[in-house]
Amino acid sequence: MKTKKRILSIILAAVLILTAALPAAAASDPLTYQKGSRLESDGTVSSFYKVVSCVKTASGEITVPDTYQGLEVREIGDGAFADCGGITAVNIPSSVDKIGANAFENCLGLEKVSYQGSAFESSSRVIGVAAFRNCIALKTVLLPGGLTEIKDEAFKKCAALTGVSLPDTLKKIGKGAFSLCSGFTSVTIPTSVTDIAETAFMNCSGIEKFSVASGNTAYKAVGGVLYTADGKTLVQYPNGSSETTYAVPSGTTIVGNFAFGANTKLTAVSLPSSLTTIGPYGFYMCSKLGSVNLPSGLKTIGSLAFADCPMLTEVTLPTGLTSYEGAFDNSGLVNVVISDGVSVIDAKAFQNCSSLTGVSIPSTVTEIRFGAFSGCSALHALEIPESVKTLGNGVFGGCTQLVLTVTEGSAAHTYAKNNNIDYIVKGGGSVKELTSVTIRTLPQKTSYIKGEKISDYGLTLTAHYSDGTTGIITGGFSISPATASTLGTQKVTVSYSGKTASFDITVTESADKPVKSIAIATLPAKTSYHYKETLNTAGLTLTVFDENGSRTVSSGYKITSPTYFDSTGSKTITVEYEGCTASFNVSVSYSFFQFIIMYICLGFLWGY
Repeated sequence: MKTKKRILSIILAAVLILTAALPAAAASDPLTYQKGSRLESDGTVSSFYKVVSCVKTASGEITVPDTYQGLEVREIGDGAFADCGGITAVNIPSSVDKIGANAFENCLGLEKVSYQGSAFESSSRVIGVAAFRNCIALKTVLLPGGLTEIKDEAFKKCAALTGVSLPDTLKKIGKGAFSLCSGFTSVTIPTSVTDIAETAFMNCSGIEKFSVASGNTAYKAVGGVLYTADGKTLVQYPNGSSETTYAVPSGTTIVGNFAFGANTKLTAVSLPSSLTTIGPYGFYMCSKLGSVNLPSGLKTIGSLAFADCPMLTEVTLPTGLTSYEGAFDNSGLVNVVISDGVSVIDAKAFQNCSSLTGVSIPSTVTEIRFGAFSGCSALHALEIPESVKTLGNGVFGGCTQLVLTVTEGSAAHTYAKNNNIDYIVKGGGSVKELTSVTIRTLPQKTSYIKGEKISDYGLTLTAHYSDGTTGIITGGFSISPATASTLGTQKVTVSYSGKTASFDITVTESADKPVKSIAIATLPAKTSYHYKETLNTAGLTLTVFDENGSRTVSSGYKITSPTYFDSTGSKTITVEYEGCTASFNVSVSYSFFQFIIMYICLGFLWGY
């Protein structure tokens, strides 16, 4: 009889241990709760529960209960449902007044969120930072009364969302709250809203118009365009509008951050004489914008305000302009006129304007800041007036064809000599010209397989000038041919500012480069396991060494050691890749539940 009991106990222990290894999703409630307390407005302290996590394997519709163990559920914690890709719908009860940061971020299957209204609609409800960010399948969101704030990026990248009815209790919409919600076609701002942060509706390419409820004292819509109530700030232009031109009304003083950003239809915008400020990214990536006037009262153009506007070919900087760092980066500018009265060419103002050929600099300019014309590869000639006393680092970096016209002894003259820039002294005088280039250091790689692209990494040149000076050239040159094509020794020509030099490479036919060895580059994300779990190699990468050097791979390998852990202790995992092996260790232990069950069962057996 005792033997039978022992056998039965052993079987029971084994079943319980195996059951303990099953995923938590098998439980009836996939949610984990945490008890908390808070100080209420009346001075009392109340206890409640919040949802802190959901098992990642959860799927289908999830309903958050309004109570748990006799207390209200009042919060959904930071990241509680993040990356739960199987969830399709969520029901949130009226008891919840706070949804934490990243609470549902990357729930890629989530289609519907129903956040119930409140019996006490005067309560303050908040949807946290990035709470539903990147829920790309989300189509329907029902927001409750009592909601007062939607924080930064709360619904960013919810591309399937076609619109949201904002409740009359809402006061604040955070930065980028609905940015990249391309499915939106219209937005109505309720009476209660007093604060719409910059970029709240950035890159919402489908919005055809904005509307503002009557009685709102902070905002208004003018022809579908969102403005502050006093009309002084243009907050957001509806990028889904089919209009190709737009005139900003008189009295407007500020074009807000990203107000026209990423517009794909406007070809011309007229700015009023009242305008003083264009915010950062104001017209960023306006792909068809070809005409914009900068009024004489304009003082500030924010960073990247006209960056990546390929059709914008000409601009005149007004007299009063004082700040415009990086404003026209990578735009299509061909000609720039700087008005009399402008004293500074700001840092990186025209950086990477690769089509820029003409710039007129007046004698009022005293400073050209760092990187102002860097990357303007088509800029061949530029006259720098004697009034310029200061030139920053890298003002003309990458302007390989540039010849400056300078005044003898001026700051520009000194700058050109010190930075090995070709120049002509105004009114005659000395001329410094590039006469030749020679190879200073060879590229790091000089042996190739036929058909490989030739790399100039590590290549530097010595530049020789007419005045006997030399300089080191680390970029801005081109190489020809671009690929290794001739077996044996192949000549590669380097061109820089009209001068050439050459070097040889070795080209072979065979592409066979056997792997010599491998090593673990990064361990898997998980290296600690419980008894009866299976190895997960997610995150594992290898460094592969062959005749070409080394490279990193994250696939194509196989595990040759057991991957199912039926015993505890340190386990060596062997990885094989193209005949070479490497290894790493993982640890296997009993879970707390498994340990308790074993302890009870062994104690039961010992009792016999």
